[in-house]
Amino acid sequence: MTTYSPVVAETTTARRGPAAVRALPYTAAFAGLSFALAQGLLPEQAQPFEQVTDYLLEILFTVSLVTGAAATLALRRLGVVRRSSRFDTVAVRTNGTGQALVALAAGATVVAGENTLGPVFLLGLALNLVGGVLTAVAATRAGALPRVLAIGLGAGLPLAMVVGTWGPMVGVVLGFAVAESIRRRV
Repeated sequence: MTTYSPVVAETTTARRGPAAVRALPYTAAFAGLSFALAQGLLPEQAQPFEQVTDYLLEILFTVSLVTGAAATLALRRLGVVRRSSRFDTVAVRTNGTGQALVALAAGATVVAGENTLGPVFLLGLALNLVGGVLTAVAATRAGALPRVLAIGLGAGLPLAMVVGTWGPMVGVVLGFAVAESIRRRV
């Protein structure tokens, strides 16, 4: 006869999470891949928008940011960072909030048909950069990811900015590697 243990059940749920939560890192990686390929292959985005491809590129950017924010916020539930740590919670929420704010600015850009890179975008970018470093520290301390991937959570965005047009591919590779590492762990 098997007995139910709330401690074991809570730990198992915390590590695995529902299937939809476990799928978020892959969803974000595929959304990022769509954006990265579009940015690399489509003509440069005009300001204000002139073609359908200008809108398509911004929509893909927005979707990649929204799914990225959701996947980042799910890191606690997936056991990549410690749920019981206040530092880890602040790290992940700072990172996810930064991505969500940039997504908000990108969504406003789609509606306006031209860049609306204002204070919301800049605040989101700053929170994303700081939150990425904090999340890297949290993931390294938790030990749930290989160290290079944990560090990549903080280094990915600055590296992508340096690479330029194909920079989003840095996030795609990192996203798929993190997603696969989480999948293999549970």
